[in-house]
Amino acid sequence: MSDIILPDRKEIIEENRKEIERRLKRNPSELEAFCVDEDKLDLILREMSEIGNNFSHEEKIIMKSSYLMGSIAWAQPFCGANKYTGIFMAMIFMRDNGFDLDVSPYDEAELRELLYEVQGDRNTIDSKILEKLFLYNKQRIVKYESK
Repeated sequence: MSDIILPDRKEIIEENRKEIERRLKRNPSELEAFCVDEDKLDLILREMSEIGNNFSHEEKIIMKSSYLMGSIAWAQPFCGANKYTGIFMAMIFMRDNGFDLDVSPYDEAELRELLYEVQGDRNTIDSKILEKLFLYNKQRIVKYESK
């Protein structure tokens, strides 16, 4: 596992807080507020660290990023901006580990639909939808090249 850089809990929380602030600046009448259920977030990060460890390096990155995206959307550890935070932090995680997720604006709509689908069953996260996220990410992962 030491070859993988896992996301930083504080960074995830801070990014969500910044996104809520950006949303409130754009639309002050929005009912968004910042709050976090740290127990849910800690569970997501613990499970993420264990998932996909038997795969190749690239597939580990895809599995873990897909899980991070999907589980934040499903578990809703924040009061708002969960899908945004899941996508953004999955992309940061990929970048930290040498990859980018190449998502066009058209593809982004498909990704958001997958994350809405994840939320369909509030009792458990659907492994079939996580598989769809994995395939979505696998088709769009590219090696990171600094500019």
